Amino acid sequence: MINYGVIVGRFQVNELHDGHLELFSQVSKLHERVIVFIGVPRTVPTKRNPLDFEVRKKMIQHDYPDFIVLPLRDEKTDQYWSTQLDSAISSVTQFDSQVTLYGGRDSFVPHYFGKHQVHQLDIPSPVSGTDIREKLSNHVMESKEFRAGAIYAVYNQFPRTLMTVDVAILQRKSDHDPTIRVLLGRKPGETLYRFVGGFVEMGQTLEDTVRKEVYEETNLDIYSVEFIKSFKVNDWRYKQDTDAAITTSLFVGWAVSQAAKAGDDIEEVKWFDSNNLPDTVEPGHMPLMAELKQYLSKRFSMSTQRP
Repeated sequence: MINYGVIVGRFQVNELHDGHLELFSQVSKLHERVIVFIGVPRTVPTKRNPLDFEVRKKMIQHDYPDFIVLPLRDEKTDQYWSTQLDSAISSVTQFDSQVTLYGGRDSFVPHYFGKHQVHQLDIPSPVSGTDIREKLSNHVMESKEFRAGAIYAVYNQFPRTLMTVDVAILQRKSDHDPTIRVLLGRKPGETLYRFVGGFVEMGQTLEDTVRKEVYEETNLDIYSVEFIKSFKVNDWRYKQDTDAAITTSLFVGWAVSQAAKAGDDIEEVKWFDSNNLPDTVEPGHMPLMAELKQYLSKRFSMSTQRP
């Protein structure tokens, strides 16, 4: 009967630290064979999980070539994750094998509800993986291996869609003149106008971003915010990239005040009558302008009521 020791961990570090080495050493002394399961997230690379499975497997097998190293995907519940771990263990062990799972402090142990016995070893880690990654994130090395690793990391990301919003700010010209005006902005170094807007930050909704960007770039508050349409944007910054692109959502909103003031990365703001909008705006905003003209024509051709 073969005696297996099983270790489960994430190992999201550039090299195994003393805590890892001590855990591996103790388990390898107790068992004929050692299986290491590496946790694999179901997400794009993040600060918590920057390294893929193959990178971490090679790191472990460089020092422990006899270890069996396998991936173990994250699951939504501990119970299902435990059944998947047990199934993975069964696939590489003999039916009459003795299996013991090992973890250190702050390990998988409290989350395991499977059939095998578990030992939690008192192995203090000299530093957390989070602290190691934070330190490495600010450390640029001059070696070709470092540059190769940076290239590998970028090439193995999922293609990214970067979300932005663009806002057509509307206003009645006056109480006695129902003409609708549209506020457009111009950035430094540009001659053409554009809709104000910006990137959607993590944790913000599109509507949150609309109000934030409008206030930062025009010093205006808006109401009756309405989504019009989303667009793929051929932005000059990403024209040559095949793994990142911008998708924007066009909104309209009504200004509370006429006192627009350029701010943030907008150099100038200007009101245009809706029946005399510029034919030429920034190239990426041309489809948005065409959609706005259609929107205004359909909504206000037969009515001059307030929104």
